[in-house]
Amino acid sequence: MRPLTALALFFSLALLAGSAQAQGAIPSEVLQDQFGKDGRIEAGRGKAHILVASDQRESTKDFSEWSKALASLAPSHGIQALANLKALPFFFLPHDLIASSLRKDLPGLPVPLDWKGRVSAALAVPPNATTVLVYSPSGRLLGQVQGSASPGLVEEVRRLALRAQTSP
Repeated sequence: MRPLTALALFFSLALLAGSAQAQGAIPSEVLQDQFGKDGRIEAGRGKAHILVASDQRESTKDFSEWSKALASLAPSHGIQALANLKALPFFFLPHDLIASSLRKDLPGLPVPLDWKGRVSAALAVPPNATTVLVYSPSGRLLGQVQGSASPGLVEEVRRLALRAQTSP
């Protein structure tokens, strides 16, 4: 094999390995929540974790409904929301206005604000939906559901959450 071809093959394989590893991996990027506090996505930090992620206008309603529906799991599971705000037109909606609206609507639920959409992309969260992702204590994605907190979807997330307690 010619040296140039071998080098090109090496870099292609390295890029493929890196992108496969990054797809759905839990990023360690620090995001501010609506209260201005820094934080990270807590999945993979030794406790089963449920992440409600959304890029929808109804995000606050969905975050609130999912949080209430899953509140009984909170002692054994981390429950967190993530707002993907990449698509918002910031020339009409300044960051402060969006954060103050979330503070008002969700005073008890810190929501990391993903202004550039990088964390949502790294987690492979599908666009144009509210998605609930369930992680094992080691950070392995066990499953996800899309939609509002209907009884059927809540039950499905509860089943995944119970499985997360016994998964590595």
